[in-house]
Amino acid sequence: MEFAYRARDRSGHLREGTLSAADRAAALDRLRRMDLFVVALDDRKTGRFSLEAELSLGGPRKVPVRDLANFCGQLSGLLKAGVPVLQALDVLAGQFERQPLGKVLRSVIASVEGGNSLSQAMREQEHYLPSSLIFITAVAETSGSLDSSYALLAQHYEQEDNFAARIRSALTYPAVVLTVALCVILFMVTVVLPAYGSLFAQMGAEFPTSTRILMRFGEAVRQFWYLAPLVVLLPVWLIRLLFRQRAVEAAWQRLLLRLPFVGPIVYKREMSSLCRTLGTMSRAGVPLLSALVTLRESTHSAPLKEALTAVQEEVRRGYSFGQALKRQPVFDRSSVEIISLGEAAGKLDTMLFRVAELTEKDVNRLLDQFTKILEPMLTVVLGGIVVSIIVPMILPMFDLIGRVN
Repeated sequence: MEFAYRARDRSGHLREGTLSAADRAAALDRLRRMDLFVVALDDRKTGRFSLEAELSLGGPRKVPVRDLANFCGQLSGLLKAGVPVLQALDVLAGQFERQPLGKVLRSVIASVEGGNSLSQAMREQEHYLPSSLIFITAVAETSGSLDSSYALLAQHYEQEDNFAARIRSALTYPAVVLTVALCVILFMVTVVLPAYGSLFAQMGAEFPTSTRILMRFGEAVRQFWYLAPLVVLLPVWLIRLLFRQRAVEAAWQRLLLRLPFVGPIVYKREMSSLCRTLGTMSRAGVPLLSALVTLRESTHSAPLKEALTAVQEEVRRGYSFGQALKRQPVFDRSSVEIISLGEAAGKLDTMLFRVAELTEKDVNRLLDQFTKILEPMLTVVLGGIVVSIIVPMILPMFDLIGRVN
């Protein structure tokens, strides 16, 4: 089989190419013998560039953070109780059998039974598992601290899930309002307006241009309603294809960071996740340079990814982590100062968690402000839409009144 790979060498440089191997496990083993850290590995026949992957909207689905938190917490408890790793994984695979994590764990179990370590088996499932979990597992295996490391990971994923849930909760209100408004508008256009139109037509009313346009739109919706899924999914699919171009995705992410209200929320959300992930890896004993490689691959923001690449190079040259951060303008000064103080005091992990907590509080405050601003904006927009529908509905009535007079 032919595989396309992306991997980083010990100096952090990205290498891409193809290789032949009997299966995915053999390809991973060959890359490890080449002393490469695998970032992505795709079957040339069934990888993400195949027709099947292009027709999908999201590619391989990452295991939900909530499931990762439950898995790490329960695995830690089983290991502390003296249950062997394979037996503990089998118990948890049965518990998550109907979820994506269950299939991943079954593959991990098969790989471990075949002679691979737990971290090697997890690396074979890198499309579904976060790189931080894989890297911390490798370090914990070496130090013999799987139980405590997984307890730390459980806390980390629990906090990440709670933070994401708060963001989803803040965005639920506008989403519900827009959905209800859309349903009401469709009902008025497809049910109410035709009834009024038929009544006014029988009375000989003249329809203005706006009314005729709205009636034709409602008729088109009633006649071609079965095309609605295509109208919704096709643009989403095309946008996903467009955003697979790295230049397009990077440009969009830079634009997001410059937008008022949205930019600070996006930045602080990413910063909180980065600090919490790096703090967790640092507390688990992962070397800083190795943690930065993993952190860079896990971040979704192109500007932050570029900044982390530069930070890694600075640290490799001998700069302290705090000094390297100060040389990157994308990182806010207050967070960098706190991290620098923690590094100087030998408490880098503690200060990283502190920065994560502070940025989470800032995100919550910004979300509250965003919601308060969004509510009147939604009211104005929805009011405008309703007026644009009501006015064409009542204009023929004025025509009839004028004729009577």
